Amino acid sequence: MKNTLLLFTFIFIYHISISQNPAPALPQSKAIALTGGTIHVGDGKIIQNGTVVFDKGMITAIGDASINFDKNNTEIISVAGKQVYPSLIAPSALAGLVEIGSVKATVDAQEIGSFNPNIRALIAHNTDAEIIPTIRGNGILIGQTTPVGGIISGTSCVSTGTIKRRDLTATKLSLVHEAVTPNYGSNFDSYVMEIRQIIL
Repeated sequence: MKNTLLLFTFIFIYHISISQNPAPALPQSKAIALTGGTIHVGDGKIIQNGTVVFDKGMITAIGDASINFDKNNTEIISVAGKQVYPSLIAPSALAGLVEIGSVKATVDAQEIGSFNPNIRALIAHNTDAEIIPTIRGNGILIGQTTPVGGIISGTSCVSTGTIKRRDLTATKLSLVHEAVTPNYGSNFDSYVMEIRQIIL
């Protein structure tokens, strides 16, 4: 019985330890080269046995195995057999507007009324949302935070969220890009009629 309890305790602690949000790495001290992988550049071009070199968080070189870089001052990591992709963009996401869906106080994605062009997702966006490190760890770097509900929901914004460093400081990054968000859904014809009645 004692061994069974000890085993269940170990399994419980193990699962808690691996389920935490990943913390971004410390700033780079030297350049890093990923070599030997299949690189998907993002414009449709695919480089077999390619190399990506980055320094201080910026990509400095991309190409096949013959590209030149300072091999003496670069940490070389073999990614042979792996696929290397650029970061992804999540369009029409609720990240930053909804923290816990079942807790009404943490849901800031919808306002009352059908026409809300004055609502700005940028103001309501929570850059400290717990979901942001999780989606960043899964390859999504930029998200378009978009309000929902009504015919005109408000304006969306493109944001990179928050980068939490190991020293517990938070750098809030936000790209102010706003666009009006219409929600037509399956009732498009009735929305058009409602807009005509209001205008005419």
